[in-house]
Amino acid sequence: MKFTRATIARLPAPDPSGKQQLYWDDELKGFGVLVSGVTTTKSFVVQRSVNGRKRRVTVGTVAEFEQAGKTIEDARTEAANLIHDLRHGKDPKARGYAAATLQDALDDYIEKRASLSEGSRKGYAGDIERYFKTWLDRPLREITPDAIETRFHAIRAEVAARLGERPDLFVSEPGAATANSALRVLRAVWHFAHGRAPDLPPWPASRLKGQWHAVGRRERHVRGDDLKTFYDAVNAVDEAGNYAIGRGLRDLMLLLLFTGFRRREASSLKWESVDFAAGVIRLPSRVTKSKRPLDLPMSDLVRDLLVARRALGTENEYVFPGRRKGGHIEEPRKAFETISASCGFPINPHSLRSTFITIGASCAIPPAALKGLVNHAIDTADVTGGYVQEVELRKAAQAVARALKRRCGIASPRGTTVRELRRA
Repeated sequence: MKFTRATIARLPAPDPSGKQQLYWDDELKGFGVLVSGVTTTKSFVVQRSVNGRKRRVTVGTVAEFEQAGKTIEDARTEAANLIHDLRHGKDPKARGYAAATLQDALDDYIEKRASLSEGSRKGYAGDIERYFKTWLDRPLREITPDAIETRFHAIRAEVAARLGERPDLFVSEPGAATANSALRVLRAVWHFAHGRAPDLPPWPASRLKGQWHAVGRRERHVRGDDLKTFYDAVNAVDEAGNYAIGRGLRDLMLLLLFTGFRRREASSLKWESVDFAAGVIRLPSRVTKSKRPLDLPMSDLVRDLLVARRALGTENEYVFPGRRKGGHIEEPRKAFETISASCGFPINPHSLRSTFITIGASCAIPPAALKGLVNHAIDTADVTGGYVQEVELRKAAQAVARALKRRCGIASPRGTTVRELRRA
């Protein structure tokens, strides 16, 4: 459309879709008006690909131009200058942070923090876009300490109201950790922007010192007496004899329980990390939360489970392939909700890891060996900790597996040609 005062005034704001909408100028390519999906704000923006990446820069809000007595042609001229800078590889945001919106600052933060993992990038963007949605097109300088303080406490109330009395929360104060996390991300983005524009006000919410929500330790492990109920639920089959939650998710849940892996460590496991010859799962440092490699000896159940999955013959690099972009199972939340409902008590990936640790602690294995199994840091002051070798880890892994199988009601094979080996 051709931008005029009248055509821009007719654009609905907030947009009925509830999402931001972009309208482009016929006269100047890359010059647009961004209409908020939740407020009455309309902003002049420019957008262009620079070095293969899309860059969007806010020129200013339509209201600001009108209040300053500037015309549409003035906005078009400023936009043309910004487009010129983008075309020549210059970063207009470096000089425009004083007018940067929260969306501008978020985009720049994610783009320039090269050390952030892909998961962290998605998580940070999700926190800002979910909990500060109405602020995305507001200049940072207009976000006041009062607004931040009010929003901080509102996030907790909103999350608590949405979750209600769900039994799978594992927390006594729902919403507290979410509010803390969302505000920490907002603070990080603000500090990043302030470091590039000294004229931008410093982080305005220092008043929140002492108001951060207390988040208690979560009680997540499955009680030993409940493990058989869990095992039976995971192995439940339908009328056709197929696993009710699917073979892949059933195997994933058992692998989580019998290895103590974190969810992503298990769901993104690759066949190249499974060393059948040595009987070891070798997780590289890039996939572990601790950023330390983990060589975990397989217990008999884990080995049998992986051998059976390999025999399925699925042509995929992942042990648990999926249809999503990553190529593997991502977040099996629905399956865990199904199992939780069937068991009558809450289950999630971390509760299975905690169960592995809890059962392991009850076995007669050295504490250092248990830490080695779950890739916890070993105290450097503990002289014996550094000498935990694969043989000891293998014994420990099998001891935990035996204890888990006993509580799950997994019977040992018996028959005329099979005998259970017992220690003398």
